[in-house]
Amino acid sequence: TRDARAIAASLESLGGHLDAFTTREQVCYTARVLSEHLPEAIDVLGDIVCRSRFDPAEVEREKSVIREEILSYEDNPEEKVGDQLAAQLWGDHSLGRPILGTIASVDAFTSEVLRDNFRRRYRGDQLVIAAAGDLAMDGLARLVESSFAPPTGDSPEPEPAPRMLPPNVRHAVEDVQQLYLSLGARAMPYADPRRYAMVVLDTLLGGGMSSRLFQSIREEAGLAYSVFSSVDFLRDGGLVSIHLGVSPGRGRQALGLLRDELTR
Repeated sequence: TRDARAIAASLESLGGHLDAFTTREQVCYTARVLSEHLPEAIDVLGDIVCRSRFDPAEVEREKSVIREEILSYEDNPEEKVGDQLAAQLWGDHSLGRPILGTIASVDAFTSEVLRDNFRRRYRGDQLVIAAAGDLAMDGLARLVESSFAPPTGDSPEPEPAPRMLPPNVRHAVEDVQQLYLSLGARAMPYADPRRYAMVVLDTLLGGGMSSRLFQSIREEAGLAYSVFSSVDFLRDGGLVSIHLGVSPGRGRQALGLLRDELTR
């Protein structure tokens, strides 16, 4: 019921914030407002999530914006190496594809393609609504019930779990100043109780300035400005990864220190 400008002004005019993001397994729409503006926030989110019009002219305009976003990622080696790592780990599974898609996949989108995806993916049994702050659960439930009307459509077919791939290396040459290294391995899904131990391990290994990798590679050896580890838990698996940026001539030395820390 709102155009793009009205959506942008809806919560910002109240001093609030509206945003969205996409990960490999979910898309999330977020709003943050004073508690007195909760009804407006729920109404706007319900409008976006359940009543998008997919107007052909707006779709074409947004496709142009996404193309520019893809090009900006291509110019960002830290982002690009992350997509390359995912492709190495997950292969031809959808987890191995870039979240933004490609120029070709974006060009293929039409209003009807998006509507079909909307009907299958935004069903009531696919949506999770979470809230925190100064609110009452009963009142929130009433607001959601009045503002959200998810579509009905055929449930999407679940994709098979990704198959295990042998260890492998990808080396890409780009016209950049640094060598960007990303190493990764499969981890456990988010329902696995071992994930808590994995979070502790990730924190010790590369989770901050006091971590082993930061102290060894940056503080003691002075080889890298950025070095860290991360862990992502997914439905059917997970990913533990290490990322660092070094001068090309010092890559082997940095990898040697990294190997020492992993062995230790």
